[in-house]
Amino acid sequence: MLVSDMLTSFVKYSVDRKSLGESSGRYQYELFKYTQTFLNQYLSPEAFATDSKVSVLISQIEECLLKVHSSYEDFLHELKPLLEKIDFEVAKYSSAKNAFIPPHCFFIRALEFKLEGKAKGLVGLRYFGHGIHKSLI
Repeated sequence: MLVSDMLTSFVKYSVDRKSLGESSGRYQYELFKYTQTFLNQYLSPEAFATDSKVSVLISQIEECLLKVHSSYEDFLHELKPLLEKIDFEVAKYSSAKNAFIPPHCFFIRALEFKLEGKAKGLVGLRYFGHGIHKSLI
């Protein structure tokens, strides 16, 4: 998973803003504050310096979560570029270059499979690298 995958899955599955509406943004924001614990495990402390780009992007994501948008699609439209930027910035601080498998990765993939019909490979994961697992994709 990339950091954006982790944050996107959080947004989609923790508080379902799409069905609960824009008023649920406050709940997403409150829960989002705790996701930084996961990021702290994968990034160096410099990533969270007050003036770092990662810190600024996290603040912008928080603002996006708190904002009342005209529709769920508008919310996603504003959030998507922030998530793309955070992947790029996190790669600068991560020894894993922004790719990792947090413990909840398998739970997230199972939810995607069940709720959205997405499935690729074993447990819904895609494989990268030498190609031995192509038969599973």
